[in-house]
Amino acid sequence: MIWETWMKYIGDNFGYTLKNIRETMGYTQDEVYHGIVSRTVRNKYEGEEFIPDMLMFQVILERLGVSDERFEFIIPDALHEFFEWYINCQTYADKGEWENLVKERERFEVLTVVNERIQNQYRDFVDYIINRRVKNDTVNAYRFIRNSISHTIKNIDNIAKERKRLSVFEWHLVANLYDIEYELFSDKSLEISAKVYDLFWYAKDSIDDKLVMNRVMPRLALTFLRNDKCTANNEMRLDIEQITLKLLTELYSIREIPEILKFLIEDEPIFYKKKAYLKHKEAIENVFEMVDICPSYKSEIHITNVKKYMVLSDVLQLRRRELGLSVEKLIENICDVKTYSRAELGKTYPKKTILSKISQKLGLRWLYFKGEVESAEYADFMLMSECRRLTSIRKYVKLCEEKERLRQRLDMTIPLNKQAVEGLEIFTEEISDEEMIERLWTIFSYTGKALENRIYTREEIEILSNIARLVGVKEPYKGIEMLENLLDYLYSNKGVFEGSTIFSMKDLSWLYKNIKEYEKSYYFAENVMKVGIKENVADLLLSAMDYISTIEEELGNIEKAKEICKDMFYIAELYERCEDASVIRAYYEREFDSNVDWY
Repeated sequence: MIWETWMKYIGDNFGYTLKNIRETMGYTQDEVYHGIVSRTVRNKYEGEEFIPDMLMFQVILERLGVSDERFEFIIPDALHEFFEWYINCQTYADKGEWENLVKERERFEVLTVVNERIQNQYRDFVDYIINRRVKNDTVNAYRFIRNSISHTIKNIDNIAKERKRLSVFEWHLVANLYDIEYELFSDKSLEISAKVYDLFWYAKDSIDDKLVMNRVMPRLALTFLRNDKCTANNEMRLDIEQITLKLLTELYSIREIPEILKFLIEDEPIFYKKKAYLKHKEAIENVFEMVDICPSYKSEIHITNVKKYMVLSDVLQLRRRELGLSVEKLIENICDVKTYSRAELGKTYPKKTILSKISQKLGLRWLYFKGEVESAEYADFMLMSECRRLTSIRKYVKLCEEKERLRQRLDMTIPLNKQAVEGLEIFTEEISDEEMIERLWTIFSYTGKALENRIYTREEIEILSNIARLVGVKEPYKGIEMLENLLDYLYSNKGVFEGSTIFSMKDLSWLYKNIKEYEKSYYFAENVMKVGIKENVADLLLSAMDYISTIEEELGNIEKAKEICKDMFYIAELYERCEDASVIRAYYEREFDSNVDWY
């Protein structure tokens, strides 16, 4: 158990984690903590005298240039309700459901305060959206966006000069500030462009984590490209456009790609490149159209990162039931029944001392947050993420190299590390489906058992989904039942790992297609595409499109199948999946049109 080990890991030890990452990255406290906490408080954070609330902790992580996507969190119900509120606001704004947005904004007033400063920052941003898009009051909108920024950032115009570290949301606010300044102060467009241009390059040079870069740089790029009229020459614009597109495609993003491609089509002087960009843009927009999502870029929309978290009340309740403990037995010599019951119902958040004792009795391996591996070095987290990326794009030769590096760096006696590394290894092994299933169950067992009343980690969910898919090869209905039960479980808890549901839905679509239940297969494939766009991840896009194209072909809708297959080729090329592009092209020319003119 983590509390029994003498060595500290980047994990539940808040202070150690923050100090370790900050010193690894070479940042001063002033660079990281400016505008959010005093010097006294920051020292107590890193000295582990104070524990930052989880909202503050995530902000600090991002200011360190570390994506919170690299961690899983257990958060209080109050913070979950706040995240839900903001996601709802963003969803309504994205869909143009303005009446619902205004109603949802009012719900802010009854939310529990977790971190007043940061929550008010989000509130003021929603007020900015309402004033700008609903009331068409740009003057008040400008006031609200400046208010929002001022909660945590002073000297807004000196961010690059003073080398300020910002969270992803703070960067988002800054992009919106300059977007509306272009509208309000057209006579100062040259000055505004100079600021945004400098910020783009500052972000590129100062952010090391590509997951953070991916959520910051495209927004700065588009703020500049959409509004600048005469500051940048064609070469400067192309530089920004190509850098941004490379970043987006490397990380399999999708939301901002149509807009970036639009500018590349306008600015690219080389004809064959311009033609390729046009084909790529049309293919991506067809995907959006297939699932009835507008591809247009909106500066205020930023819903691409639903937090990977579990909610404390779910964790306590499910773990207690898993162990068969009564409330009275669990809290014996720890606290009174009322204190615990309120925590399990999500009405209160227990003190750290009480929560630590409860977690030990429940045998929880972590309590606040964890990474995909347990290590004292942040570099290991980065390496694990790279291994995951290589797995998703099937670069198995490189994966073998990086996986071995990871194995050498990690303590492989720790179950989580053993599960993570062996989970990567299995993709590089040539074994039968039966052997694969057995290996996956073994890997799963390192951290627990598959029980109904249990909270699963992201790794465990993905393992269970892979097992179900493999079972479904010979026993499709059994595999389908396993996957549907897994989805039911995921959606029954407050904190849903959308990135995990998408894998299960993809496998369900495949299994239903195989038994010719086309309507259900189509439904899940479309949902893979919808969730992928919402979550800004396109790595499963080709699989979903392949299933739909196959269904259309088998139903005799040949023209529709051809269109989708052709779009698949262009999308595979866009994301530099050369092997997939070659296979798709060969299939298209063999089955549909051998004389097709691709470009």
